[in-house]
Amino acid sequence: MSGERAAPFDSPPFDSEHFRHVFGHLPTGVAVIATPSADGPVGMTVGTLSSISLDPPLVGFMPHRRSTVLSRIGDGDGLFCASVLSAGQEAEARRMAGGRENSSKVEWTTSPNGLPVVVGCVAWIEARVETSYEAGDHHLVVARVLDLAADDAAHPLVFYKGEFRAISGL
Repeated sequence: MSGERAAPFDSPPFDSEHFRHVFGHLPTGVAVIATPSADGPVGMTVGTLSSISLDPPLVGFMPHRRSTVLSRIGDGDGLFCASVLSAGQEAEARRMAGGRENSSKVEWTTSPNGLPVVVGCVAWIEARVETSYEAGDHHLVVARVLDLAADDAAHPLVFYKGEFRAISGL
């Protein structure tokens, strides 16, 4: 038929593996969401940190529904700090991934409000959770930004096609 265009790619049957494969083509930043606790920082690695709004300043992230970190953030009045990891921080990303909350081998400093920041990160964002929604097998967390800073000379760590990758030369 005139005017119709063929789909640009073959599409195998839709399932969760295919869904993950296709979205693996979208590079994502890698951040550690952390909150203080009596035993030291508690946190998790996410690839879903995103700016939502400038006015008011809002960010969001999407932890898995089995994550225990979201409830721990709630225990601390909803305060957390997101550390955007740098190109050399794959080990930190792996230590904090999968809900292991293995913060003892991560080097920490604190933000102006005393929240945990991963040493050497590209940027940090202090925030307070405003709301959280159940969204399938994850939560969608919306938080108000309280303070933030970035190291303009650092390069980010990204997750792309199932692997951590460094971006340089930007």
